[in-house]
Amino acid sequence: MKTIIILALLLILSSVCQASELEHLVNKYSKTYIKNKEGRKLFRGIIKVESNDGKYIIGGLDPSFGITQMKVSAVKDAARYFKIDVPKSDDKIIWKLLKDNEFSIKLGAAYFGLLERRLKNINDIKIVVIAYNEGVKAVKEKLKNKEDLSEIYLTKVLNATEEVKDKGGN
Repeated sequence: MKTIIILALLLILSSVCQASELEHLVNKYSKTYIKNKEGRKLFRGIIKVESNDGKYIIGGLDPSFGITQMKVSAVKDAARYFKIDVPKSDDKIIWKLLKDNEFSIKLGAAYFGLLERRLKNINDIKIVVIAYNEGVKAVKEKLKNKEDLSEIYLTKVLNATEEVKDKGGN
């Protein structure tokens, strides 16, 4: 019985440590790459929505990977813009996204920051969140054609951001 209790305590401590490490990395890299304070908070919600804080690290609908569900092309765009060293081959980028949460969070925050800059004329951080999911070209095209943007993803991120905040996160 004592063994079970000790194992349960270790499991709880492990998840608390993982959560605090996640918060530390999100704070560190969102402050580095994301200008908007609300955007930094929403980025934490994005991680919750995209991977349930690391429980699902391979995207189901498209080839996206890691805790921030990054596509290789997005990693390369963010790395090029912010001059971040990344592996040369797509396979190595994917492997690093899957195995290294810090790499995934750093590049996810950098990509969010890149979208923020690419959409600077719009001046609405919530549209940046939608662009993280749909892509900046698709969002710009919809705005140009005066089409409504889907707010389903945004609503999920807003709710996840509140959930994380209520649990003492970002």
